[in-house]
Amino acid sequence: MSKMKKIAILAIIAMVLTMIPAALFAATADSTRLEGAGRVETALDIASAGWTTASTVILAPADQANLVDALASAPLAGQENAPILLTFKGSLDAAVKDKITALGATKVYVIGAISDAVAAEVDAISGVTVETLKGDSRWGTADAVNAKLMSPAGTFVVGYDAIADALSVASYAAANKYKIVLANADGTVDSAKLVGTKYIVGGTTLVKDIAGATRLSGPDRFATNSDVASKLGFTYSRVYVANGLSLVDALAVAPLAAKYGAFVVLSSANSVASIPGVTSATKVVAVGGTGAVSDAVAGMVYVAPATLMVESVSAINGLQLEVKFNKDVDEATAETEGNYKIVKNDVSTLTIPEGGVELQKDDKTVIITMDAPFHAVDKSAKLVVSVKDKAIQAEDDASEVAAFYNTVLTIKDATAPTITKITAETNGDYAQSVKIEFSEPVYAGVMKLNGSSKGSVSPLAEYVDEVTISNVELEVGKTHTIQIVNLTDAVGNVTSTTSKTFQVTEDTVVPTVKSVEQYSDNSVLVTFSKKMNESTVVSATGGYIDLKDEVLSSVGTITVVQHPDDGTANTRYIVSTNDSTLYDKKTSRVLTVLFDEGIEDSLGNELDATTKTVTLKEDT
Repeated sequence: MSKMKKIAILAIIAMVLTMIPAALFAATADSTRLEGAGRVETALDIASAGWTTASTVILAPADQANLVDALASAPLAGQENAPILLTFKGSLDAAVKDKITALGATKVYVIGAISDAVAAEVDAISGVTVETLKGDSRWGTADAVNAKLMSPAGTFVVGYDAIADALSVASYAAANKYKIVLANADGTVDSAKLVGTKYIVGGTTLVKDIAGATRLSGPDRFATNSDVASKLGFTYSRVYVANGLSLVDALAVAPLAAKYGAFVVLSSANSVASIPGVTSATKVVAVGGTGAVSDAVAGMVYVAPATLMVESVSAINGLQLEVKFNKDVDEATAETEGNYKIVKNDVSTLTIPEGGVELQKDDKTVIITMDAPFHAVDKSAKLVVSVKDKAIQAEDDASEVAAFYNTVLTIKDATAPTITKITAETNGDYAQSVKIEFSEPVYAGVMKLNGSSKGSVSPLAEYVDEVTISNVELEVGKTHTIQIVNLTDAVGNVTSTTSKTFQVTEDTVVPTVKSVEQYSDNSVLVTFSKKMNESTVVSATGGYIDLKDEVLSSVGTITVVQHPDDGTANTRYIVSTNDSTLYDKKTSRVLTVLFDEGIEDSLGNELDATTKTVTLKEDT
């Protein structure tokens, strides 16, 4: 073949490639960047990464001024397993119209400011029915969207124009059946709109305190985003990074992130916070072009920690110390009392009580709790705190150890204890118990519930940071009051009278199996969506959980135990088989996990019978 013919053929190939529709190069689940020529096209690329078919589509306005209309739409997208597509409110983008057809959608929810003409054009697509969700204001539109949610498990309350705050929790809300409610312009909210577990997102300027609600906030939108990441439960097999100033890409990607239980990190133009749950194995997916999220910014989400070391030691109060490491540590060595030394006033070495060292859920923070205070009320103490050299190991590498650390602290705890949180839940009309949490360990205080005496916070004068009052009947829909007289901490600081009102949370949402993954050669880790009733899950003989092989035959005797690090969360359980022949013929097995009726959450809501599959690989 002549050189001229080769050049001509290459030219023809290049021309043909430029004529192939961009959709043929659409994103997949493995893409590390989801982007298009603009926000509309980026939303289309996101849809391609998550859906080959979708019976329902959410169509939201792409106009920056109208993003607030779609702020509550992610939970609806999660419920319907629907992508969020964008079009400018005055015209239907041709590619969006084609995408609705390509997905095979039969229902399109048209949100907010999108014009009637656009809605009519969508409705004219063969086989498609349109339902418009909008009100006479942003609050009305949010209400219309939330009215479509079936049995939401909880509520996020955000400021009336706090789009960034809403999008920080959007993927979690979509994955966990939470609705997003807008506060009024004065920061108040209609209590009738609140259901289930309640969170406030953002500061007190935009949303006032709500009884029984947990606040997720920071000094700016990016700090609030980080606070959401640290306090809500996300799966960090992947994480999405979207521009936190334009925000539109964060809206579109929320339902895709929800499919993976993933977090959406908001970035500024030149930086993004590193997220503690992200590891070197996490897939980081940039959303939008490099002008929105540069490769450099996406690379900042995971910063490999340096050699294991103690970052800081500080006093939490007159009874507890906090030791922070720069990376995850091994639980056994981190909780060994002998790896820490505390010398008081240069004289006495204090004995750390057995079980007094506890590694926290972040795997980086250790809390040391003594059995006696460091000093008396109105006094102070000098402590020399040291961490033993080369004793505490990194979580996954016993050869990496923390060097000796030593610091001097002067402690004077003059802060009186407070009630921080009250929780009462039921799946009926009355709660039978109420849990009270304190700002620090306390040992004295007389409790009253709705005016009736309920005894001491600690009848044996032991230090407790929470107490549960049982055998009560607390009606749903009514406001109840806890009052405590002479609430006293370990040092002796006293709050003479403190009270807090609360309402019972009605929770009738059934638990689900959130994930099933390999735990070891012969076991799987099951994660439930809610706190479970341990007695209905744990079993020496399988109980309501069973394992079957590829032809649905039994695989030995099944045992179920709670994960050792699960604590009081009661969401993670290990299902094991004793089948010694599991890998006799194969090094990889596809097992079916059967969940029968009878498994309940902590309130008695019963799991629907279901099955999951998981691949186990032999560790060779």
